[in-house]
Amino acid sequence: MVGWRDSERKRLLAQRQAIEPEERARRDARLISNLDALLRRQPRTQRIISAYWPMRGEPDLRCWLKTRHQRGDPCALPVLVAMDAPLAFRQWSPGGRMIAGAWDTQIPADDLPVVPTVVIMPVVAFDRDCYRLGYGGGYFDRTLASMSPKPLCIGVGYAQFGLVSIEPHSLDVPMSFVVTEQGIIEPHRP
Repeated sequence: MVGWRDSERKRLLAQRQAIEPEERARRDARLISNLDALLRRQPRTQRIISAYWPMRGEPDLRCWLKTRHQRGDPCALPVLVAMDAPLAFRQWSPGGRMIAGAWDTQIPADDLPVVPTVVIMPVVAFDRDCYRLGYGGGYFDRTLASMSPKPLCIGVGYAQFGLVSIEPHSLDVPMSFVVTEQGIIEPHRP
C-alpha cells in the first residue's frame, strides 16, 4: 500500500504543479467562495482558524486568511517543532514578521501558541469518505489525533484529485469536510 500511495502522490503532485497560474487563481477563487459558505454554516463562537502557507501548487489561501483576520477571526499557521511529533500552531496576523519554516514555507516569527478550533489543511488527493492523501509524513494526522476536543477539520484541494478511496490505514484521520472549487464534500460514511 505504501508503494501505491507514493506513486499516486508523485503522479498527482506533478499534475497539480502543472496547472497554469491563471487557472489556479480561478479555481482558488471558487474554492474560497465554497470555504466561506461552509464556515457560514458553522458556529462562530470563539473560532480560531489555522490555515497553511502554500507550497507545491497548493490552493493559495493567504488573501482569504487575511480577510478572515480582518473580520475578527484569530488566525494561526502550523509549525513543525520536531520530527515525528504533532504540529504546533502559532498566532498569525497580516504584516506580522515571518521566518523560514520546514519545507520552504513561512511561519510566524513570534512564538505565540494557539489552539485552533478550525484546521484547514491542503490535500494532495481525497476520497468520498473525506480521508486525505498528504505528503506522507503523517503530521496532520498525528496532530489531529492528539487534539481534544477535535477541531473542525477541513481539507482543501482541487476536484480533479478526488479518488474513490485513498485506502486509509488505521492512523489516517478523516476530515470533517473537503472543500474544492466544485463544492463541499461531506463524508460518505454509513
